[in-house]
Amino acid sequence: MTGETNNSTVHEMRQEVGAVGFNAALRLISINKSCTLNEAADYVSIRLDRAIEQIEHWRKHGVPPHQVDRVVELLKENKIPFGRHQLKPTNEIVAMYYWRNSN
Repeated sequence: MTGETNNSTVHEMRQEVGAVGFNAALRLISINKSCTLNEAADYVSIRLDRAIEQIEHWRKHGVPPHQVDRVVELLKENKIPFGRHQLKPTNEIVAMYYWRNSN
C-alpha cells in the first residue's frame, strides 16, 4: 500500500476482508450442517454464547480479534478447515486486497 493510505482506510479494509472470511465460515457451517445461513448464525451464536446481534455485526464488520480463536476452534470441531488469517487478515492480505480493488 502507498504512504497515502491512512490508518482508518486500512482498518476499514481489514474489517471488510474479515467480514468476507466470517461469511465464508458461515456458508461452510451451513453446508456442513445442511441448514440455512441464518440457522448457521444461530448455531454460532449459541455455541459461542453471543447474542445473535453480535453475530450479525460480525457478518458486516468481521470477528473481533479476541473472538477469532474461538471461531476457528468451533470450525475445527466441525471438521471445517479454516485459518486465523481468514478472520483476522494479515497486513499482506490487506495489501493484496487494496491492490486488487485499486486496479
